[in-house]
Amino acid sequence: MYDSNRNSFKPLMLILGILSIILGIIIPKNFGASLTMISFILGAFILVEGFIKLSERSVIKNLGFGSGWLTFSAVIDIIFGVFCFITPELGVTYVWIMFSISFIVDSIFELFATKLIDRDNQKGLFWFNVILGVLSLLLGFYLLFSPMLAASTLLFIISFYLVFFGILQIIKSL
Repeated sequence: MYDSNRNSFKPLMLILGILSIILGIIIPKNFGASLTMISFILGAFILVEGFIKLSERSVIKNLGFGSGWLTFSAVIDIIFGVFCFITPELGVTYVWIMFSISFIVDSIFELFATKLIDRDNQKGLFWFNVILGVLSLLLGFYLLFSPMLAASTLLFIISFYLVFFGILQIIKSL
């Protein structure tokens, strides 16, 4: 069956694609402003999470559980979110550490997952995963002790994603 909407031009997707590509090109050129914006976005998300936790207190109390830890966590989230706006360096530091730790944890899980590979039949795949896991682990520790490299790597990953997403949106709009 023929879908008439399938071949129609979608101008909003085209605009979104073009804006994504432009943003993907601007991010690496404005390193400091991009990091500050990431800190503000992180702060906004953490603030919203804190307020959501505060609103969930009554649900937890109705279930018969204490809400002390939830309240404490919500207050910490709200304070941290406000600090991300006041001192963007705190948010950038948080992103740097979490990005590095995610590399380390992911590579550890990858190394544990190599146990599932049949070494007898798939030696190449086994050693490929081991080598990549060890390299990722080393890279994670290097990023942990090199904040500028971690921040620039993160910004380039975000920039690449935006350009790639923009190209896909332009293709889908036509």
